Order: sequence, then structure tokens, then C-alpha cells
Amino acid sequence: MALQPVSWCAASLLFLTALGSPVPGHAPAQNDKQPSQSPKSSAKQTSPEEQLQQAINTSGNDRAALVRNLEAYLKEYPDSRQRPQIYRALVEASLQLRDDARAGGYAERIVALNPDDISMTILTIQLLERSGDEAALRRATNYATRVLEFVERKSPSEKSPKISQEEWALEKKRDRMNILAMRGRLELKLKDTAAAQKDFAASYAILPSRQPRNSSAKLLS
Repeated sequence: MALQPVSWCAASLLFLTALGSPVPGHAPAQNDKQPSQSPKSSAKQTSPEEQLQQAINTSGNDRAALVRNLEAYLKEYPDSRQRPQIYRALVEASLQLRDDARAGGYAERIVALNPDDISMTILTIQLLERSGDEAALRRATNYATRVLEFVERKSPSEKSPKISQEEWALEKKRDRMNILAMRGRLELKLKDTAAAQKDFAASYAILPSRQPRNSSAKLLS
């Protein structure tokens, strides 16, 4: 499954945009006899979903504005049910703004909400590795260990009927090889040479005739 974080997040953004859209054929009811309300009074009656829609609409195509508006919304509604989709939209916008630090922060929040989101975990590792910060590298190493454990737990019963048992087994070996190589690279940056050498050796031993591909290669098909 090739990593395509932007397209995933774009789908989340489309989902967000759909929130609060009027139901076709049902215009909002209006009562001309109601006394006019002040903007402050109206704002109090606006639902969280409507406020989220406003935050998206007022952003237009400005990604920086979208980030500001969504972050302001999360500050107002930190426990919003739409947090996963909002976080993904923020990851996408931050990536487009080349703000890897912000993108990584929201990617980590997604992983915290859904530890089994392996694709997002891989993206998180990549973003943390780019920072070069020791604390970030250590978190990335922990995430790599989590992904490795996930790969090792995979059972043949989970395989797609479209691939053979042999293909599934080979792909699992490739996944383990790539993750071990990725973790070894992170350990090397942390100057943990012994751990890095161990992971590199284990990676090469899985498929000696194949060099481990870049950690962003397809994983967990």
C-alpha cells in the first residue's frame, strides 16, 4: 500500500466540507416575525458543526488560513467528534505549506487516537526523522518498533484473496526487512551503533539477495 498522505487527508477535507451543507431541497426555515438578534447572540446559537463549516468556508483556497481556522476551532472544541478528520486536514495543509513540524505533530495525534493506523504511523516516522531532533528520533524509533510488531503479528488469514500464499509470505518478509532497515537508520542517527547493526543484520538476513527499499516504499499490502 503506497503512502499517499495528501490524498487521504484531502478525502478528510472533503468530508469536513460536507459537514453542515444544507440537505438538498430543504432550505433553512426563516421566521420574519422573530426579532433581530445581535451577532453575539447568533454566534451563541451556532452549532459546533456550523462553526466548523464556517471555518472551512472562510479559508477558501488559502491553506495557511485553513490551518489557523481549524486550530482555532480545535481550541474552542478540543473534544470534537471530528478531530480525526480535522487532524488529517491539518496534516495535509501543513505538508503543502512545508511545515513538517506541524504536520508531524498532528500525525502523532492521529496515531494516538488510532494506533492501528499503520500508514499514518509510517508518515509520522518520516516526518519525525526529518526534524533530526533527538527526542523526535526516539519517538520515531518507538513507532518503528510498533509497526514491526504489527507486521510480525500479521496472520495468513488476513491476506487478500487476490494474492497467493507465497506472494503474501514474500510481502511480509519485505515489510519486515524494510521496517528493520528503517529502525536501524533511526538508531544510527541516535548513535546507538550496536542496535543499528543488529537491525541492519536482521534486515539483510531476511532476503539476502534483496537490498531493503526506502522506508517510504509500499508496506503492508
